[in-house]
Amino acid sequence: MSLKAQILEKDERSSRLQAIISQLSTDLRKLQKAYGRLSGVNQSLRGRKRKLSVNNRCLKSLKQKAEDTGEKPKIIKRLERDRNNRQESNDAAVSINLVR
Repeated sequence: MSLKAQILEKDERSSRLQAIISQLSTDLRKLQKAYGRLSGVNQSLRGRKRKLSVNNRCLKSLKQKAEDTGEKPKIIKRLERDRNNRQESNDAAVSINLVR
């Protein structure tokens, strides 16, 4: 094999390797971006979970106080009213769908 052929072959290999490296670096950037988005979503979900657990603890203590004193706090009355209203609207929607 002549020297010129060897140089051309090495140049061709080098250009193929450069293309592969370029593609890998592009893929790596995309993966890093996706990982950043996922970690942000994960943090957001952890924050929501924490907030819900605090709310649940507060509600439990309010319910306990209500049982102890015999009267319901306003917030529990409001939550029950909201839940009943949602249930009534769901029942109405179901009955409308059944009529159709």
